[in-house]
Amino acid sequence: MSHPRTLVACVLAAGVFGLPAQSQNLLSNPSFETVLPPLAGGGPANWFRFNGMQPSTDEFFGPAFDGMATIVSEGEFLGDESQSDNGLIQNTSVSGASGRCFRCSVYARSTSLNPIQPSNLDVPGSRGHFPLVIMDFTNSSGNVIDGFSVGTQVFEAADDPVDQWLRTSVQAVAPEGTEGITAFLLFIQFDNSVGQMLWDLVELVEVDTLLCPPDWDDDGDLDGDDVSGFLVDTDFDGDAPAVDYNCDTLFDAFDVAVFLDDVFVGCPL
Repeated sequence: MSHPRTLVACVLAAGVFGLPAQSQNLLSNPSFETVLPPLAGGGPANWFRFNGMQPSTDEFFGPAFDGMATIVSEGEFLGDESQSDNGLIQNTSVSGASGRCFRCSVYARSTSLNPIQPSNLDVPGSRGHFPLVIMDFTNSSGNVIDGFSVGTQVFEAADDPVDQWLRTSVQAVAPEGTEGITAFLLFIQFDNSVGQMLWDLVELVEVDTLLCPPDWDDDGDLDGDDVSGFLVDTDFDGDAPAVDYNCDTLFDAFDVAVFLDDVFVGCPL
């Protein structure tokens, strides 16, 4: 993700449209409101948690986006030249999903009180943090189908604003043999870098059931925020495309063109 989330002025001329509610989320406990007791691991119910991903209702860093709970991640502090992988995973059954198009989204927030550090991966000792949302397509054995893991960075400390909930999405067509889809939140900490990332409301939806696909931030308004967010998530410079918007199994400029067409056409009220 290499572009700040700023409004795209030319699209504001298209107007702001009030939109109906979106489709059903395929994930359970998507906002982490249900937490297991300590003897059962203390993590959010329905999610597999590893390392530094802790559920919290503490509003010290600000309110949750949805409900009362968030996930707070900060890494394990394994030492200089180290890498700490921390994550949450939920797999949902989608039997017969081959050829259908899905979108996975999450809200993330870095705070001014303890912000995450820029990911300078080529500079040993100061490689910072790398937070990702990943959508994996799995087969009947639960294994990721080779070549069908789609992910993008949810926050870039050099560009994105702190103290704001930012929504990031990936979208792709399920390949042949898909029997499940995994929503995967991954927080990578390098070199004892100090900083915390907050996560909330993970959504996995089938695109065909969306009432307004170009409402990219799912806030009920079709406006410039949708365009700026979409261009960030597609990684518009082409480094790591993660959005197959027109669901043709390709990640290319046609995704951007079709998205912009849909924005200007608008959605039904």
